[in-house]
Amino acid sequence: MWQEDRRPETRGSDLFGRRVSAADGSLPGAVFRVSGAVATEDDELVSVVWNAASGEYLVVREYGDNRLLGRRVSAAGTPLGTEFTVANRGVAGAPKHQPEVAWNSADNEYLVVWFDDRAVRPHVFGRRLDG
Repeated sequence: MWQEDRRPETRGSDLFGRRVSAADGSLPGAVFRVSGAVATEDDELVSVVWNAASGEYLVVREYGDNRLLGRRVSAAGTPLGTEFTVANRGVAGAPKHQPEVAWNSADNEYLVVWFDDRAVRPHVFGRRLDG
């Protein structure tokens, strides 16, 4: 995954990905965009986890300066479904940043944690998501 400014005047920065073969370092498939089609703010700081039960990745990223969005991506690198909100603006539009995501294989669920600047010092918040 990487951040790229292909059209910064209209979209801000977008996140792109590309699969890399663990066996030989080859690049199967094409580059794909994780950012949604209507994204207009910068995408930054991404966290990715593999879900072996579903055979897909969950990508969680900062969108703008105060939201976290998630997107499922197939093993082949194809975005699945639409983006969804993991953490919204919340209290006074407090920024949410530095997301981390983990997958619990026993219950097929995710845990997403992040820093939330709603007070003088950042607090850590989290959310569980179904696999």
